[in-house]
Amino acid sequence: MDIFEQASRKGLTFSTSKGTITTDDLWSLPLTSKREGITTLDSIARELNKRLNSDENVSFVLKAQKQDETVQLKFDIVKHIINVKQFEDTVRVKEHENAEKKQRILQLINEKKDEKLKEMSIEELNALKDSLE
Repeated sequence: MDIFEQASRKGLTFSTSKGTITTDDLWSLPLTSKREGITTLDSIARELNKRLNSDENVSFVLKAQKQDETVQLKFDIVKHIINVKQFEDTVRVKEHENAEKKQRILQLINEKKDEKLKEMSIEELNALKDSLE
């Protein structure tokens, strides 16, 4: 069973400074923010990581408690969403860079065409103009 199916079956919610949110709500959160008080995926992941790594729930005799499994599932979900959003950001940046490069190439092509036209004689230009009418 994948992590999102587990989350929906368990009705997982995530605690934030602004209240409780669902797994679906995580997708609308920013990765990070420079503004104070904004809930981010990074802040939620950090809090879940602290809970996973705290010594208070560790037992060297008993198996992981149910709560530890739920915290791990929550952490895995947040980490997955972070990875997807980072990948999407990388793709978006690459697409933007490619569009800018393509625009520059088209501009250079037009400049080259203009240079070719400038090199033509008046007779050649007149003939070209007449052929377009």
